[in-house]
Amino acid sequence: MYDGYKELADYIESTDIKDKVKLKFVDIFSEDIKKYTAVYDVLKMGYSLPIVTVNGKARFAGGIVFEKLYDEIKKLL
Repeated sequence: MYDGYKELADYIESTDIKDKVKLKFVDIFSEDIKKYTAVYDVLKMGYSLPIVTVNGKARFAGGIVFEKLYDEIKKLL
């Protein structure tokens, strides 16, 4: 999963929003996962990884199309 996160981070770094967003990788097998309620709740519902949240709300699960995520973030900026 971390490889996918790194690919996403590299993609965001190549865009005009790179200085306006913060990415964070969350290990779903750590005890800290319960702190990330949006991710934890989506996992309990059985959605597939990866799970992507934007501003604390689950937006994507089961795969990421980087361009769609970029568009979602741009709407919020």
